[in-house]
Amino acid sequence: MPGHQPQRPSDIFGLIIIMCGLMFYRFGGQLYDRYFASKKQQLKRAQSREDMMSERKATARSAAYVGLAGPSAGIDRPLNEPLLQDRIRREKR
Repeated sequence: MPGHQPQRPSDIFGLIIIMCGLMFYRFGGQLYDRYFASKKQQLKRAQSREDMMSERKATARSAAYVGLAGPSAGIDRPLNEPLLQDRIRREKR
């Protein structure tokens, strides 16, 4: 590498800080839920995750039924996904 210099202790310390920040970003929500969030907040997040997963499943099933997605179609995401999600949201209301 051009202009290479030996590592200093501050370089290692900076790398540790960055790695801790990345780990907190990745796992911070789970740690917060487990140790700090109230039961009401935990239940609310679990319900929102469950709703999101049910929307994804319904979209995939609808698209497969219409024939716009699946192994034979050659595409991963259906072309009409925004329309299906809008319909699901309207049905929930």
